[in-house]
Amino acid sequence: MWRTARTPDGPATLRLLAELDGSVLAETWGPGAGWTLDALPAMLGDGDAGAADFAQLAQHDPFLAEALRRHPHWRVPRSGLVFEALLPAILEQKVTGHEAWAGWRALLRRFGDPAPGPARDLGLRVAPHADTVRRIPSWEWLALPVDPARSRTAVLAARVAPALERTTGLEHAEAERILRTLPGIGVWTAAEVRQRAHGDADAVSFGDYHIPSTIGYTLTGAPTDQPDWRTCSGRSGRTVTGCSGWWSCAARCAPAADRGWPPVGTCPVATADAAEGSQLRSPARPVGPSGSTPARGRCPGT
Repeated sequence: MWRTARTPDGPATLRLLAELDGSVLAETWGPGAGWTLDALPAMLGDGDAGAADFAQLAQHDPFLAEALRRHPHWRVPRSGLVFEALLPAILEQKVTGHEAWAGWRALLRRFGDPAPGPARDLGLRVAPHADTVRRIPSWEWLALPVDPARSRTAVLAARVAPALERTTGLEHAEAERILRTLPGIGVWTAAEVRQRAHGDADAVSFGDYHIPSTIGYTLTGAPTDQPDWRTCSGRSGRTVTGCSGWWSCAARCAPAADRGWPPVGTCPVATADAAEGSQLRSPARPVGPSGSTPARGRCPGT
């Protein structure tokens, strides 16, 4: 799996290879390579402290029990990159998936940067910096095409991006409160960000088109995302979708087959998160500039 990220240290490219023994080999390039390797355990779900408790609760529901049997190592990932998760979520608001990703693709190509290392030759791009986003004029947004309502929200979020990044150190409820103080950020968008950037297992994207037909029906027997279903955590929903054959991630990745190890999404613009319950054991490694020998880390499976 290839992934790009705009880390606090600069752009980075990450390549993950899952091996037959359950380990994950990580290679990184670019100024943010070291940051990315340090953050990799959380990106792979190592900080998911509630997984064991959820496994016990899931045994009371036949479907969830079967989902966990098929994917026993599934964990809630945490990228730690708030604006990276927020920007595509804003572009997804109130439009079809085709419209959202047409705008996202055009934004990456027009204002993003080439990925460091060999991913550049694959056409991968790094999402634009918040400073770039806040300076995009209205007519450029329309040409992407992104309507004024979404572009205003994106620009406003870009202006306060440093403050938003600090929410990763807060309790999940407080992080949601701060996100929703921004005009244009509601319960759905805040949940999408908390799932990916904060690793919040209880963030449910209420109002999402797919929840009533896929998750609500599976768990309750009827298409619903009403408040009486809110006792079911976001972890349940994402376990259901994983068992149903598709994986929801920061970039709406391609379907992942059941390979006998936790599903890993694959995305052409490399903005996806991977899920794997493993602990990174990375030896001392030099971090070179883009195109140089990559930094490496290895994640033995559990």
